[in-house]
Amino acid sequence: VQTGNRIEDEDRLTMKDANLSMRSADEMASLFPDHPEAISATEEIAEKCNVEIELGKTKLPEFFVPSGISLSAYLRELCEEGLKMRYGTQSIPHIQNNVTINNETIHVIRERLEYELSVIAKTGFTSYFLIVHDFVNWAKQNGIVVGPGRGSAAGSLVSYLLNITNIDPIKYKLLFERFLN
Repeated sequence: VQTGNRIEDEDRLTMKDANLSMRSADEMASLFPDHPEAISATEEIAEKCNVEIELGKTKLPEFFVPSGISLSAYLRELCEEGLKMRYGTQSIPHIQNNVTINNETIHVIRERLEYELSVIAKTGFTSYFLIVHDFVNWAKQNGIVVGPGRGSAAGSLVSYLLNITNIDPIKYKLLFERFLN
């Protein structure tokens, strides 16, 4: 797709004949006979590597929040700021992003926010949202282009309120549950 070619094009870019499998030291030595130092350096590096990954557990870096506040409380605080940014003043009905914000819509948004925050907390993804919020907003503030949002997190109101995505899941009736899969 990226190259603008079709499967029928004989001269299109393809990797079907490329052998990208792991090769033994003997195979590599025969492929690169003029570089024995590269083979020995590769073997030395491989011997120093020992990784054990515990499966079934989410591994996230620690996200530091302001002193005296929990991760969940900080996420909620950022979402409350996002409500004002994305939907404006809640006491006066108005139109934002082609969505009429009235009392009924405010109720739907509030209910959805509470649901998402509770699920995020229960599943242990609070740090994940804070980390992604941090680097996406840092990128935006420093002139680094990021997309409008994609994948399953695009259906998240929390992602929208945190400025991670620019896709309003209320307007487009997107499902947050898709993120859970």
